[in-house]
Amino acid sequence: MKRYVPFLSCIFALTLVLAVAAVSAQEKPKLGGVLVLAHADDPAHYDAHQTGSFRIAQPTAPAYSTLLQFDPKEYPKIIGDLAEKWEISRDGLTYTFKLRPNVRFHDGSILTSADVKATMERIKNPPEGVVSAWSHLLGTLERIETPDDLKVVFHLSRPTPSFFTHMASPFLHIYSKAMLERDKDYPKKKIMGTGPFKFKKHVPNVSLELERFDDYFIPGRPYMDGVRFAIIRGTQARAAALISGRADAEVRSLPPLVVEQIEAAAGDRVRVVKTDWLTILDLTFNVKKKPFNDVKVRMAINYAIDAYGMVKALRDIGGIRYIGKWGRPHSEWEMPDDRFQKLPGWGTDAESNRKKARELLKEAGYAGGLRLKLINRNVPYPYISMGVYYIDQLARVGITVNHSLVDTSTWLSSLRNLGEGEMGIIYNAPPYDDPDAFFGARMPGSARNFARYEDPEVTRLFDLQSRELDPAKRRELVWQLESSIWEKAYWGVGIWPAKIYVLSRRINNFIPHPNHFTNVKFQDVWLSQ
Repeated sequence: MKRYVPFLSCIFALTLVLAVAAVSAQEKPKLGGVLVLAHADDPAHYDAHQTGSFRIAQPTAPAYSTLLQFDPKEYPKIIGDLAEKWEISRDGLTYTFKLRPNVRFHDGSILTSADVKATMERIKNPPEGVVSAWSHLLGTLERIETPDDLKVVFHLSRPTPSFFTHMASPFLHIYSKAMLERDKDYPKKKIMGTGPFKFKKHVPNVSLELERFDDYFIPGRPYMDGVRFAIIRGTQARAAALISGRADAEVRSLPPLVVEQIEAAAGDRVRVVKTDWLTILDLTFNVKKKPFNDVKVRMAINYAIDAYGMVKALRDIGGIRYIGKWGRPHSEWEMPDDRFQKLPGWGTDAESNRKKARELLKEAGYAGGLRLKLINRNVPYPYISMGVYYIDQLARVGITVNHSLVDTSTWLSSLRNLGEGEMGIIYNAPPYDDPDAFFGARMPGSARNFARYEDPEVTRLFDLQSRELDPAKRRELVWQLESSIWEKAYWGVGIWPAKIYVLSRRINNFIPHPNHFTNVKFQDVWLSQ
């Protein structure tokens, strides 16, 4: 099989953006101005360690630094952020990072290796009452040493192909040790890091504002005076803000039809960039609760939903682009079609699949039908359109579904506590293509394992792939892992949407990445007016 280069499908779109950026680069950056972003939801708190949500990650990212980062101009290349140099031992067990000197937190204190150590230990082993959504990234981390204030040494229990990449995760914000010692929950309540912008004010449900940090460790950065996240929940309302110029960008994504409306109304005042989107949306259910404790019911649901038809039906309305393989389409982790389509529910014959779904429901004791509840986020794109499609598909095999639309906080809380007869639409949006990051978020023991499943074989395969250094062998283990999950229907059929950026042409030196988590610190962005 031909091996694809990661993010190959993004090259054309990014090449277009690079061309635009190259023109901007010939101009001298201008100082000042405030970048206004149309943000779809209000952050419930500020701690990126405890979430995978854009609503928290985006407005806090400009205020924080990470050890490494994805290069804003050459994604997915990894460069230093707080770390200026690093060494990896020959046996792959020791990672030594040399930190930049004289990095200041927004309160004026100096960052040292002790802050990095305290942060990473909090992520790996969070204190009581603190949730870590990213502890799986540090599963092989054995201990951390700090020989001096500018050197931090990570010792791993075994070599892993992903550890270096994980250190660039935009969710691993480095926090102040001193403040964590005073209050373990300070990051949840207060934004205080070492990033290019510092907290100014947050008016709930209106806006969150950041202002320039004059002591940022990169001389001359940032160029802008600030970044304002305007909370605008409705898709059409965000579109109106972009058309009128009240907002400069929407850096999550908008539906294709809405983007066309903006282009028609705003003309050459905006530019549109399309990429793949490192986000999969699918169904989750608590496998310990009826009727989902029966694998036949879970498999029946997957057989009933025609994912291929969903891509066609929702391409324009919901921006749906690809069926929901768990290796991103066109990435090196994508399972070949001839192998994937043999898995339960992923065959291309919709009528044959529905027949199988009815047979499974009959075997499970639900020949007369089944009533379920779908808990869904009250966000039109792409959640509601997906929910309506799921309900239609399930009705065709005798499953009646009540569509419960709730706000984001209620939605996430409900997914963590799914009861009998309840299922929900859930996203998985890692900031980079890596099986540890992608599968790890839903492995047994993970905070995001909303399905509550436990499976020794799945755990074994995940562990094997996470320690396999040979790319080809690792890819085969990843495919075995995905197959094992689908064969037991621990997750429901899902899809990959497209990512469409709408950007004001006054924004310069910003290259969108195929996710909504990296390159949103805006330290190099400048405004032409």
